[in-house]
Amino acid sequence: MPKPNDRIGPYQLIRKLGKGSFGEVWLAQPDKKESSPVAVKLSNDPDLDVNALLQEVTVWARAGRHPNVVEFLGVQVYDQQAVIVSEFVPDGSLEQWLRQHGGRAPSIESAIRMIDGILAGLEYLHSISVIHRDLKPANILMHGDTPRLADFGHSRVLDSSIHSSKYVGTPAYSAPEAFDAVRNEQTDLWSIGVIFYEMLVGRRPFPQRDSNSLIKAILMDEPQQRKCARLWSGQPPNRFGKRAKLTNQSFFLNVRSRKSNNRQSSAEKWWLILHRNLNRRLSRNRILH
Repeated sequence: MPKPNDRIGPYQLIRKLGKGSFGEVWLAQPDKKESSPVAVKLSNDPDLDVNALLQEVTVWARAGRHPNVVEFLGVQVYDQQAVIVSEFVPDGSLEQWLRQHGGRAPSIESAIRMIDGILAGLEYLHSISVIHRDLKPANILMHGDTPRLADFGHSRVLDSSIHSSKYVGTPAYSAPEAFDAVRNEQTDLWSIGVIFYEMLVGRRPFPQRDSNSLIKAILMDEPQQRKCARLWSGQPPNRFGKRAKLTNQSFFLNVRSRKSNNRQSSAEKWWLILHRNLNRRLSRNRILH
């Protein structure tokens, strides 16, 4: 097992950052003194799936450079150890950010700003025919206040829709059709809807803890319509007060409709509808005050 101060190729490991779909992620310093620290992903699987590695690298490299996507820097093999190198994003994950703020965004405005960046990154990925397939707070890294989409281990190049033989992802953030191994742009949008709900309310729309109950709820139950109605009707959690009347229930539920063809068709439309409703509400508040 790797440990601090170990060397792998031209990189000296500094500290473990976490785990991804490929393996452990470490902060590392390249040999060149003028170089900035990087993040290196190390496989801890002695029977490494080379095809899975190539899939992640290919998709991530395709993503190129975007301010809301973590940048891929390269892949090498050192002493039979595969190493994926990316830029180091220094300020933790959205999951940690939420934990620091008591489980939800500190304000409606901060939630909107966060979703802005996430949607910008997702719109870019979809524009180059990449679907992420595992969007969740732990896979969104923070650079200051800027969210960056990360961990492309389950990502795929979109081919109208994706059909595979097995489910991948994180159940709490997965769309109903994902459990049938069907993935497309709308499955990513469902995940964004869950993340947005969590940022605003402080919990996920489907609170079930065991996997079977959770999957059954996602497949069969309405996504807590009463709580959504409270959120958008002026009776939200006390933390947000009347500012939570920034849009309407039908918008929020449309993003997370169980039927994928009823959801917003793109991240861009999601963003535009959100801001149209937000600006309308803010303009009305300025007139009233």
